[in-house]
Amino acid sequence: MNKKENRTTADRLDFNFARERSLNLLKSSSHKENKIGLFILMGIYTGLRVSELLSLKYKNVQDDKLIINPLKKKGKYQPRIIPIHPFIRTYLNGNSDEYIFLNSQGTVYTKNSMIRLMKQAFYDIVNEKNISCHTTRKTFGYHFWEVEDFSEKSLAKLCDAFSHRSISTTKKYLGITQDDLDDVYLKF
Repeated sequence: MNKKENRTTADRLDFNFARERSLNLLKSSSHKENKIGLFILMGIYTGLRVSELLSLKYKNVQDDKLIINPLKKKGKYQPRIIPIHPFIRTYLNGNSDEYIFLNSQGTVYTKNSMIRLMKQAFYDIVNEKNISCHTTRKTFGYHFWEVEDFSEKSLAKLCDAFSHRSISTTKKYLGITQDDLDDVYLKF
């Protein structure tokens, strides 16, 4: 398996299951559990990549929006603006220049440490599911598709949100099979 194929091997979770797990972690007195709980919550509500999440500072949170570091597009830098679900906003309070995902030593968590923490957070299903940081992004995408009644239009929206080149890439990314699509047409 080449590196590109390996990026999409993470499994998605049921949105409500992931949300409840993150809320339980946020109730903990452990700094580490609070951070992984927030990471999961932000991932399933925004669909951001692990690198985007780990680079967030509290100053990226402006009122009810996340302002993501600008991406160069057509010679101009355009920030990505993502609305923050009001539910998440309550967990995003901190010093504006401070990174959101700092560990107890005051440094930003690495991708590898987040993968390890994700596996710990979902310890009870880690043998059944391939859990990684991408799990939150896939959970977001599949949940969006589900909430939008499995429509082709919702896949087009996700394609844009994920910056994929085609809807077929988004389908593959989310693990949507022909059987899933058949169920959409046969559910009436």
